[in-house]
Amino acid sequence: MPRRSVLKVSPLRRSGETALTKFAPPVDEHPVTEGAATTNSQLEETAPQFRLCVRRLSKRYGSGQALDEVDFELRSGEVMALLGENGAGKSTLVKILSGLVPPDSGEIEIDGSSVALYPSARSQAAGVRVRRWIG
Repeated sequence: MPRRSVLKVSPLRRSGETALTKFAPPVDEHPVTEGAATTNSQLEETAPQFRLCVRRLSKRYGSGQALDEVDFELRSGEVMALLGENGAGKSTLVKILSGLVPPDSGEIEIDGSSVALYPSARSQAAGVRVRRWIG
């Protein structure tokens, strides 16, 4: 079963900024067997490999800040949901990841390599797929 977590984007009323929070059930990333010694190389081998990393992603439309330094990571096989109020930046984030609009600043990495996902042909070539789920 894939690991499930939720990204929550909501506006911060006082500052007009957008916040992104990732909720996930606690996972023991490095289980230790009682009495067994763990070396640094063993920890490196079991360290999570992020498929997608987003760092300080920002987007402004005119005087409105749609995204303000959004950070998150996705592991291979991880399922995430994006939640937030109207105007929180959910659609803008998805549009940037799918290559429909370029970010104003920030970095996107796929498998540890920095990528530019705009225009959408680059996003598709990088393997980014946006799926809409209706429950």
